[in-house]
Amino acid sequence: MAGPSNIPSAWAVASSAKREYDAIYGMSNHPLSEDIEEQAEFFYGKGQLATTYLTKLIDKDTFSAPPNNGHLAVADFLLTKAAQIAVSTNVDALIESAGDQLFGGVVTATHRDDAAAFYPANAPLLKIHGCWKSDRRQTVWAPSQLLLFKAPR
Repeated sequence: MAGPSNIPSAWAVASSAKREYDAIYGMSNHPLSEDIEEQAEFFYGKGQLATTYLTKLIDKDTFSAPPNNGHLAVADFLLTKAAQIAVSTNVDALIESAGDQLFGGVVTATHRDDAAAFYPANAPLLKIHGCWKSDRRQTVWAPSQLLLFKAPR
């Protein structure tokens, strides 16, 4: 990610998680893949995505950084309602932090109905993978998690 944020890549997050896993479990457990999606699937399949992977192997400060110009632009668009909604797959809170820097509160939702409830009074930020800051244990990392979500009829 562009500076000054410099959020680590998925590869870097996965490498760090693997190092942490190896330090904790060594050779006594199943070897952990170097791929972040495979790591998430492994722990999700064991029912330990929230309790182990997201809370013990991924550093809680991984997504803490100053926002960059892109975050500031999205926050500005939402705060001025130049955009009616923004949709993000990022779990970090950098757009929200950018809004704070612009002296406005970006309203955030992790479900479409919640986002719709904010409009038209506010232009919401819909975070479809969840939010690391408000509820990291519910963030979406494993493709199998998507099987829980069904489109409305």
